[in-house]
Amino acid sequence: MVNIRAFLSRNLPIKLLSAFIGLFIWFWVNITSDRIISSSLTCKVRFYNAPPSLKVEGKERMVKLYLKGKRLDIIARLDKIVAFVDISKAGNPPAKIDLPVETFIPGDIEVVEIQPETISVSVSNVATNTLHKLP
Repeated sequence: MVNIRAFLSRNLPIKLLSAFIGLFIWFWVNITSDRIISSSLTCKVRFYNAPPSLKVEGKERMVKLYLKGKRLDIIARLDKIVAFVDISKAGNPPAKIDLPVETFIPGDIEVVEIQPETISVSVSNVATNTLHKLP
């Protein structure tokens, strides 16, 4: 019968070194490989091109992006991905319209799907308090 304790304790430094080298190679291959992966990201929608005289209200502020690209590109550029709505397409206020969600993604990352594709936006004029001096 084989004594397991004696088997494991024999040449212990070499076995630990081999296990460490194996794990290191496994991590290195996983991180540096150019495999194409699919990933999803939930991000906040930003409003662009809204003049200061407009008040913008929207119900859904979060969208889910489904991305496809190289693992390193997605990991390296995750904080640079932006989902936005162009308010200049809303028309003249007051208006309530569904505007498409657009994305800015640097690199070779492809947007497969955006959920929801549109966001309902209500645009109105901001009331300004103008004080007139009396003569």
